[in-house]
Amino acid sequence: MPCDLREIFTPNSYVVRKVAKSILYSDNDNLWYQRIMKKVNSIITWTTDERYDNYYYPNYTLTIGKGDCDDFAFAQMSIEPRLGVAFGYYKDGEGKRIGHAFSVGIVDGILYIFDGTSNIIMRYVHDKDKEYYIHYIITKNEVYALDESVDFGDILWEE
Repeated sequence: MPCDLREIFTPNSYVVRKVAKSILYSDNDNLWYQRIMKKVNSIITWTTDERYDNYYYPNYTLTIGKGDCDDFAFAQMSIEPRLGVAFGYYKDGEGKRIGHAFSVGIVDGILYIFDGTSNIIMRYVHDKDKEYYIHYIITKNEVYALDESVDFGDILWEE
């Protein structure tokens, strides 16, 4: 079903606001984004949607306490509207590209990854030889395409 993924961004949800208030705020963006990522990671246990990916509203994900990579990222984005959700892939230990979604944020003019599923924080450099690669970034107001050649990586689950 076609949808605008920006509709999943729900900062005014009661559950999202409650979680946001439980995080110690910092004026340092890097520290603030890290705290959000770690809080979401402490609430949500990673699980798979199997073959068909489903996008859940953050209030649902934070309430049931489980979700996949995009659920982590949309929860982080809803807690802090300056974060975005990136879609692309990461390379596993063997160099295999795996389709993935994760949060991104700008800190001092530099794009950083705040991957809540694996607790990875790193500066992003748009280069296919790196560990992460971004095709799209969804923010509360915009959708950015970073590359015209879309290759989302391998599907983890096949029937």
